Amino acid sequence: MADFTTEQNLPFTFVVRDGRGRPCAIDGSPTVASSDETVATVDPLTSTDNMTWNGVVNSVLAGTARIVVTADADITPEGVQDVMGTLDVNVTLDPRTSARVSDMQPGAPSDKPVV
Repeated sequence: MADFTTEQNLPFTFVVRDGRGRPCAIDGSPTVASSDETVATVDPLTSTDNMTWNGVVNSVLAGTARIVVTADADITPEGVQDVMGTLDVNVTLDPRTSARVSDMQPGAPSDKPVV
């Protein structure tokens, strides 16, 4: 499980590998989703080589969520070989967010109305 706070984002990388551990290209772009978007959202994944995909989990509120990436690892047009990656995240309330500091500023003095 990856831990981060409500004042942070969490970058991650998604790679599909073959049985010998080598990175593989995928068919199209992977899809990514959060199990609870009230806790964390995910930016669309980006890639420069169709093998290594980068994403960012954005914290919303404290809680836990599962990030799921799904891709088609069969690069032939007619075939489908679904692969899935998951990342569990735990978002905690950042102490800076929960801190409360009061601030009062005086205004300019003014005369009372004449009665």
